[in-house]
Amino acid sequence: MSAKGPRVSTVQRDMLIQFLEQHPYLGRSCTEVSPRMTAARKKQLWQEIATLLNQQGPAVKSPQLWRNHWAKMVYGARKELARSTSERNATGGGRVGGVDGRVLDILERTGAVVTTPPEYYPVPDVPQPRRRQPRQLEEAVCRATAEYVRQGQCADARAVADRKFHHKMLEQNRRHHEAQMASQERLENQLCRLTEEVGRLRHVQQQRLDQERRANECTQRLLQQLLEALAGVSKLQCCTTS
Repeated sequence: MSAKGPRVSTVQRDMLIQFLEQHPYLGRSCTEVSPRMTAARKKQLWQEIATLLNQQGPAVKSPQLWRNHWAKMVYGARKELARSTSERNATGGGRVGGVDGRVLDILERTGAVVTTPPEYYPVPDVPQPRRRQPRQLEEAVCRATAEYVRQGQCADARAVADRKFHHKMLEQNRRHHEAQMASQERLENQLCRLTEEVGRLRHVQQQRLDQERRANECTQRLLQQLLEALAGVSKLQCCTTS
């Protein structure tokens, strides 16, 4: 991580301390190994906490740089202890508390010496690899880690967007189906009403046809009677003339 990168947040600092409180021997120098904490186990645990810290953000570092950050915290805690010891000798002050106190507690649990006088204050236990990697390689690792985190965040965002889109499409399909069902129901109701209306019209038309047929039959009977009457009159006239 370059010097211009995001600073380590309070949450990340507390996560690192809590992790080392669970694995106190991890906080010792990288050159110190024991049955409790082998070199392979140290590497595995530092990779694990680095992944958790990078996921938390904002600072993103390689496991080596997180070890360096812990070494700086140890340096600051020992410096505060030296200052507190000097003041206690002069004024009777109390022991170191807060974050520095937690760091010193971790060191004390592993048997590390934490009472170095300030005038002989050494460089802290900064994990030093056997062969120091070039700065460009470390920056490339940090960039790759940041890119990995960014891609994971982008993938999560895409998954959320896909779920929202899928839910939106399902909701649109449901509304469209409901609209189709309502439209079909309206059409069926209209068809029923039209069928009933056509039935009534046919009934009325049949009644009119029946009335016309009866009227025609009545007219034919009247004409037949009239013709018969005329024929009878004609015969009567012929008989009278004769």
